[in-house]
Amino acid sequence: MPKVFVVLGSNIEPKSRYLDLALAELAQTYPVGFAASSAYRSLPYQGLEQAAYLNRACTFETTQTANVLLESLLALELKLGRKRTGLHWDERTLDLDIALYGDLVLSSPDLTLPHYDLANRDFFLVPLLELDPRLVDPRSGQPLRLLLEALPPSLKTQLEPWPDHDQG
Repeated sequence: MPKVFVVLGSNIEPKSRYLDLALAELAQTYPVGFAASSAYRSLPYQGLEQAAYLNRACTFETTQTANVLLESLLALELKLGRKRTGLHWDERTLDLDIALYGDLVLSSPDLTLPHYDLANRDFFLVPLLELDPRLVDPRSGQPLRLLLEALPPSLKTQLEPWPDHDQG
């Protein structure tokens, strides 16, 4: 079974509650190898005028195909109040992104793996590396820790650990 890594984010209150509910459901649905990262606070990506995000990552193994998993994650977003406005980076109760699906490299209209912007997002890289410091981007062959080190300051989101993740 492939090992999957999913990154979660929320910037609508109660942020930590949305993440906790999503993680609980993911742990129940995908119990094999399930683990979750700590919470991290980040400023909105690309300097957007929005509330700060709370981010976490989780990993698990699944027999589902990547596309079936994507549909399951989209359904969970909707269940937990996600409203799609048509704006690419709009505020959201919950965002679930497949960052890595084993070593699969895929580019389709519905899904790109690894995540198309993995190398540019500290709020992906830091929690993913917490879960497994040896992770490698299957597309480039680069260790994620090197991608994080090479991240230009303009893409950093002032990521910081959020020790009391009950208050997002």
